[in-house]
Amino acid sequence: LKEPTVITYDGHDYVFEGFSVLYHVSLANVNDCIVVYHNIDYAIGLEEESPLEHYTIEELDLLQQYLLIDVCELYNIQWRPLNNNNDISTCTCYHFFPRFARILPDNGKELLHPAEQIQYFLKHIKPLMPNDLYSRCKSMSVDAWDKYVSKVQGSIVWFPKHHPAAIRLDQLDRENSSYPVIVHFALTHPSRNYVLHNNLGPNPDHVKDTLANCRIRNTVYGDRKQLFRPITKRGVSTLFKIMAKKAKTCEYILEITNYERLEFLGDALLEFLVSIHLFFLFPQFDEGRLSTFSVGLIQNHFFTSLARNLCLQHFIIYNHGQANSFEALMDAIYLDGGLVKKSLFTKKKQIIFALSFRLLLIKLYRKFFCYQDKQLTNIWNNLQEYPLKVQYLNSDPHLIEQVPLLKQLTKFEQDLEVEFRHIRILEFLDDNVLNFVVSDYLYRHFLEHHEGHLSLLRSCTVSNPTQAVIYDELGMQVYVDYVREQLRMTTPKLIEKSLKAKADVFEAFIAALFIDPSLESIYALCRATIFPHLQDFISTQH
Repeated sequence: LKEPTVITYDGHDYVFEGFSVLYHVSLANVNDCIVVYHNIDYAIGLEEESPLEHYTIEELDLLQQYLLIDVCELYNIQWRPLNNNNDISTCTCYHFFPRFARILPDNGKELLHPAEQIQYFLKHIKPLMPNDLYSRCKSMSVDAWDKYVSKVQGSIVWFPKHHPAAIRLDQLDRENSSYPVIVHFALTHPSRNYVLHNNLGPNPDHVKDTLANCRIRNTVYGDRKQLFRPITKRGVSTLFKIMAKKAKTCEYILEITNYERLEFLGDALLEFLVSIHLFFLFPQFDEGRLSTFSVGLIQNHFFTSLARNLCLQHFIIYNHGQANSFEALMDAIYLDGGLVKKSLFTKKKQIIFALSFRLLLIKLYRKFFCYQDKQLTNIWNNLQEYPLKVQYLNSDPHLIEQVPLLKQLTKFEQDLEVEFRHIRILEFLDDNVLNFVVSDYLYRHFLEHHEGHLSLLRSCTVSNPTQAVIYDELGMQVYVDYVREQLRMTTPKLIEKSLKAKADVFEAFIAALFIDPSLESIYALCRATIFPHLQDFISTQH
């Protein structure tokens, strides 16, 4: 908006400054709503003030009906109590009205009476294109047309009995049609109705887009030069400052008060646990079929169903996506209780993943899938041992002498100081294990980073080029025949193919570390190889 609406009454100018809400009872202990914009937290709260004088509730209702119902079409707001059976004689729970104020000499403030506001709105309703202007709009010069458009730009255009009845006029174009085209700028997502109506979102990025496009453009009015100053660069500058910060070595209190960071790690955690459960539940399936099952279980619609099974919607203070809230809750449980009970790590039996936490998650999935079917419940709860372990329950080192490649892998074990009990388990488990380990490290060591910043760091860490570099550093090319054959066929134009082949082998190696030794072995490997590269990425801004 270039300038706010000003109503002149009794020789004084009343400037629009927002909206007020009138309640019948005093509100206490209302939490502030935190909004993040350009990495800055803004708290939106309620401030109590003295009510208007010399007004009636009927005047407020008429103003509210005209602006919010007839013009803005806010039909989905619950205006009246739920148990009044649509009795229109009952007063609404609250009353909204716009604030047109002027500053008094004694540092006070006077609000314009609601009745005068109604008269102003009725008096100033006029056609967007009067008949005389409409007849000559096509013949007007460019300067004359732009001058007229600048006057009406930012206005609310109302066309009753159409949907939507009112839109903001951001641009007015003279086209070949008989009437100029009204343009309203808005960034919307094609699935917004599905997302909002099913309470699966909204996505935080969509909220930030809305803030950027629908907020008041400037808080200071007057100087035209300030209206067009570049404000988008602030976000880029903040991004560079945040991404240049190094990892922390000690814990301290976070300044970020929202739960988007929990959603970041919770999403990786759920992918990690679901992939592992499917991997052991269906050992006969290849990567493609496992990915199909995984996609069906790791999606917002399914997480929303699990959240409703927990009645999570009753504990969310502000309307937020239940799927995102479920991810944040799962991560909070993990951070509080851990993934694995250390006391159960014994030489006789190694517990691979998630005990108390995993049981909670698996019970939720079982309740959703199995219902009262005992056979399905038994299959879901009792995972099979990995097939190569079933053949040789204790270990398979006696096979080393029979296979030349396994002899080479013993040298690989010595170089890494890792001992595989089943040396043949160098197969593929997807990159979810590595994705979770890196996400966990980023969450714990980059405490000033928001979800988007953490995602950028993870994407440059869990990537084919990075994994290919570590593949070369570990000397894995000496031991893997498959990659040798791939590289013989590689030309300079197909260098990405070799990177993909190296990354696949490295991910398979990470999966083998997880299956046979333990998750701690992956953390140790990442601390020695991957995380030092992350510091280089930050220093070079690559």
